[in-house]
Amino acid sequence: MKKLIFATNNEHKVEEIRNKLGGIFEISTLKEIGCTEEIPEDSGTLEGNALQKAHYLYNNYGCNCLPTRNRPAGTKYYPMSAQ
Repeated sequence: MKKLIFATNNEHKVEEIRNKLGGIFEISTLKEIGCTEEIPEDSGTLEGNALQKAHYLYNNYGCNCLPTRNRPAGTKYYPMSAQ
């Protein structure tokens, strides 16, 4: 099963995405992969910040990630590969 990092430690979000993708991907959180540092999010846009997270996690942990962005209407998920 392909591993995917969900770039959050919010347990509610993690449970929601595991319920939807758990049979397709092995979903891991930042905490579960040992990522305790603050990931830079200073691109100026929500999409840019999500891409920053994807690049950071791929470059430092070798895994693709599913970054999140929060909007007033809810949370949107962007599957991303930094490759």
